[in-house]
Amino acid sequence: MIEKCVVAAARNLLSARRSGFYLEGLADDFVPESVEAAYAVQDKLVELSEEAIGGWKIAAGTGPQPLCSPILAGVYRSGGDVLNIAGSMATIVEAEVGVRFGKELPPRDTPYSRQEVQAAIASLHPSLEILGTRFNPKLEVPRLTVIADLQNNSGVAVGAAKENWQDIDLSRLAITLRIGTAVSTVDNGPSLTDMLEALTWLANGRARGYGGFKTGQVIITGSRVNAPVSCPGETVSADFGVLGAVSLPLV
Repeated sequence: MIEKCVVAAARNLLSARRSGFYLEGLADDFVPESVEAAYAVQDKLVELSEEAIGGWKIAAGTGPQPLCSPILAGVYRSGGDVLNIAGSMATIVEAEVGVRFGKELPPRDTPYSRQEVQAAIASLHPSLEILGTRFNPKLEVPRLTVIADLQNNSGVAVGAAKENWQDIDLSRLAITLRIGTAVSTVDNGPSLTDMLEALTWLANGRARGYGGFKTGQVIITGSRVNAPVSCPGETVSADFGVLGAVSLPLV
């Protein structure tokens, strides 16, 4: 994928994010043909946005090279914030474990070990990821285009910190996700080992191009349970049991 097509694809995706107007697709030359090309569009989108990144999303437990993407700092939300469904182009909400780093892990010649990555984690957080599409919902969007669009990330709501998390069995974490009166539950997911392996891979890989992990960044580690976004006026909430809870009103 040549540079001018990478730039054009990123500009189209960024314009849709900022305007809230759906695209009817990308020109054939702008559609990534590989994961590497999709990552190049991600990088250009972040560059053109002129925003810092607030963290990453990564699919822990999905293999030795899980899909990942940077998350723009401006889409993070905390207690008291709301989600504008139309403005974020929201379609789905996912309950995920968030990881906040209390120590920087800058790029270096020697790869970070899993133990070093674990030692840099300050807290875990119950989190919600809001997914949205930049394309007409009636379209079937190519997988690589979805990856290029920061894997459809449109927002992240981060709950209160859980600092004493080391003994929590994340593989058996029970979560109840509620949207209005609809309820979804799950009691399994990626383990702590899965999560640390993914974070270590990211620290030694894609994150290097962004200066490594920064203090205060929150990385979300993959969907555990999800549901479609409902109507304005309702609230999304997720109870993670021992890890705490997080909620986000919809407007």
